[in-house]
Amino acid sequence: MAYAKKLPQSIESLKIPNKKFYTAEEGAALFSIGIHAFERLAKDAGAKYKIGRRALYNVSIVEEYLDMFKEEN
Repeated sequence: MAYAKKLPQSIESLKIPNKKFYTAEEGAALFSIGIHAFERLAKDAGAKYKIGRRALYNVSIVEEYLDMFKEEN
């Protein structure tokens, strides 16, 4: 069984003012989706940044990308 990081219970505690980049685990928790789904979404949005072996994601770019798919009532 894979090791799962324990994330905070509330999403509000994840969203830190002036924090621009999040890990895949944090981003997945923010958007209430799985880690792999978030990674794929962020990659499609062009929000993935590789620094050495670490990947960070700009959630503001992901939010803008998601807004393009918003359905009008």
